[in-house]
Amino acid sequence: MTPKTLEKNDSDKQIRLGNFQIILCFSLWGFLPLYFKLIKSIDVVEVLLYRICFSFLFMLLLILLQKQFGEFLLLLKDKKNILKLTVSSALMIANWGIFIFAVLTNRVIETSFGYFISPLFSIIFSRVFLSESLTKLQKVAIALVILAIAIKALNITAFPWISLLVAVSFSLYGLYKKKLHMPALPSFTLEMGIFTLPALLLLALNFSENMAFQQPALTQFYLLLIGVVSCIPLALFNSGVKKIKLSHTAFFQYITPSISFLTSIFIFKEVFSFYDFIAFSLIWISIILSTIKGKKGRNTLENTAKKYLDIPAV
Repeated sequence: MTPKTLEKNDSDKQIRLGNFQIILCFSLWGFLPLYFKLIKSIDVVEVLLYRICFSFLFMLLLILLQKQFGEFLLLLKDKKNILKLTVSSALMIANWGIFIFAVLTNRVIETSFGYFISPLFSIIFSRVFLSESLTKLQKVAIALVILAIAIKALNITAFPWISLLVAVSFSLYGLYKKKLHMPALPSFTLEMGIFTLPALLLLALNFSENMAFQQPALTQFYLLLIGVVSCIPLALFNSGVKKIKLSHTAFFQYITPSISFLTSIFIFKEVFSFYDFIAFSLIWISIILSTIKGKKGRNTLENTAKKYLDIPAV
């Protein structure tokens, strides 16, 4: 084999590995509701606090193994970085809290809807905050999203506030974090660290009322895994996104809400009304429009991903 052939084969292997890592990452996030159902007997706020603490511990271990602890210390030494990451951390924790609440109150289908529309919310925010012009296809896609939300709102007993909060927090996190230009894993670790101490204090203040200590041993074991469950997909994403085209990553991100959508209906037996059917149909049409290439040969979905795709806040 010539050196060029060997180089191409190595490149192909890296691309295949990257595709596998990204697909596995988004698949794990899609099945995340199944995990949270295992600890549904624990209070939502308590689960969120434990997720913050255990995720921070696991991320510390991960950046040590990947020899990125030095970058973490550099971020930690700069007070401006801490202030900036406090904002992104608050957005991420808000997204986590909404997601956990939705899963534990049998509203997984609402989170699925939220993550389907979040890339299109990124397009909206690019217009609002960055004054970027919109293509005709983007305008049509956004109009369909607004119509879908309005149709879901017609079902007065289930206004899609969870979907909207999921989409807004996720999109704002991606927009804000991407503009910080910080190393992914070290900055995420610091985000966790910022709220770990408050989380520990809240758990300590309510120690006698903590539901985790009143659970069967198996449930407590599942809870101990929350850091691993939360952070392994992040590590896969961080590694895989460097090996493949951004347009592929942007397309693969829909694996997560697709799996959540299917599990909510076929496993959790959540209600899928006529309004839901119409709303989701409109969203899927808007996603198809987002994949159509424009005059410059790049689709709107890829443009959005290039600007805002960072470590997801799922």
